Amino acid sequence: MADFKSWDPSSRHLASIAVVIVTFSFLYLRSFLARLRRPPLPPGPRPLPFVGNIFDMPQVRMWEGLRDLCAKHGAHVVISMDMVILGSSEVIFELLDRRSASTSDRKQTPSIPLMGHDTTFGLMAYGSQWKSHRRAFWQQFSPTGITKYHAVLREMTWRFLNTMLRDPVGLEETLQECVAATMLRTLYGFDAKGRDDRMLSLIWDCIEGTRELLISGGFLMDFFPILRFAPSFLPFHRKLAKWRTANVRFKDELFARFKAQSKDRNHETYPCMVGEVLASLSRDGKDEDALAGAERIAKGITLDAVSAGTDTTTSILLTIFFAMSLYPSIQQKAQAELDAVVGPDRLPSFDDRESLVYLEAIIKEAMRWMPSAPLGLTHCTREDEMINGYFIPAGTVLLANIWACLHDSAVYDDPEAFRPERFLREGKPNPDAQDPGAFSFGFGRRICPGRHFGLAAVFIYTASALHVFEFLPPLDDHGQEIRIEPRMASGFVSRPEDARCVFRPRSTRAEVLVVKHAKM
Repeated sequence: MADFKSWDPSSRHLASIAVVIVTFSFLYLRSFLARLRRPPLPPGPRPLPFVGNIFDMPQVRMWEGLRDLCAKHGAHVVISMDMVILGSSEVIFELLDRRSASTSDRKQTPSIPLMGHDTTFGLMAYGSQWKSHRRAFWQQFSPTGITKYHAVLREMTWRFLNTMLRDPVGLEETLQECVAATMLRTLYGFDAKGRDDRMLSLIWDCIEGTRELLISGGFLMDFFPILRFAPSFLPFHRKLAKWRTANVRFKDELFARFKAQSKDRNHETYPCMVGEVLASLSRDGKDEDALAGAERIAKGITLDAVSAGTDTTTSILLTIFFAMSLYPSIQQKAQAELDAVVGPDRLPSFDDRESLVYLEAIIKEAMRWMPSAPLGLTHCTREDEMINGYFIPAGTVLLANIWACLHDSAVYDDPEAFRPERFLREGKPNPDAQDPGAFSFGFGRRICPGRHFGLAAVFIYTASALHVFEFLPPLDDHGQEIRIEPRMASGFVSRPEDARCVFRPRSTRAEVLVVKHAKM
């Protein structure tokens, strides 16, 4: 028998290749047999080699295309091997609510840390770090916690009304400026000095990057992680670096400014979230590590609050005011209710909220009609799951089509129409109507902890604006009304594609009321 060392090198090379082929063949066969033994994956379009179903993901108003996919394949549709679209409320509530212990994770994509969002708890993996951030956030924005910020919300709403009075054009820009200034005041206690204020610029930059990150498929690198090692001069790497810088600046600059001014600030008179969080967490320990941990959490949750809260609140308010310009009879009913409850001599307060039943129905209908986050944030399974006879492996991304559920004609009659009455019965809230908030704020353990603050802001802005202003369709050059077709714009956070409308004071008395409160 020939000695092994006498083998020809090419023979040894062929033998090595043969071993590799046999090994991979064995592993593939074992995987194939395992797939045969397990239940099937949910149905879906056939994937292409290497790229999977990337071309099956709709690029414009994704929620509409995904609804059509679910109509064709079923209530749950697999997109490639690691994403399942959830297209019915039954499946969504079963997986994301009832089984939230297993489905509350977030997929950790390469772009998250590269953009500086590794401390944004809404995007964190499920675990102890996420729990500590969420706990601190919830203490401030629970139903009882938000009452300390009611005075701030009222004052910032009065400023919004005065800005509308002085600049009766550009509703969308005015809303963005005032809502961002409201968040800045709530988080840090800072007052922005107009839309060109650097502090607001820091917020705009954060929001721009977050929008891009949260659009499904926003970064090709998240589909092909090897691209993270591509040269840094490529456009997507430059974008990531730009937005990481924006996020770091927002967290560090504003926090440093807060610390520099905190000695001169009366936190009881001017409560702000950062001050409250630091005071609460610092009580748990006075050593440097505890204080550093408290600061890290405080900075992290401010980025989450401004990224999630500013854009969505602006979207809901813009939708409401746009709808009022399209449906004057609904606007008149809301104003009649405000006149009866509030009267002509003051602006609405939070004490009026329970009595403004029709106004609350308008807010719910706006959230249903044009949901600000039509697809929400994805979840990720931590364990294998079964649903309706289909197998969903651990590590699968779950994408809930919120818009499709809120436009389900079996639940909401004539879903394309704007009808607040669907949430009322004999002038009172209808307990049988499906509340859009059950979808709009997320699910299970990942439900939005800032939802009560967001709804409070939407209420006081809406009630105050409708009490003193009327919203009308825009006019063309001949003075004729322009009828705008209501349509949602594409994006993770959506808003009306064209929300042009004009507004004017309801009366001289209303105008005087706005000016009076602006001076308070």
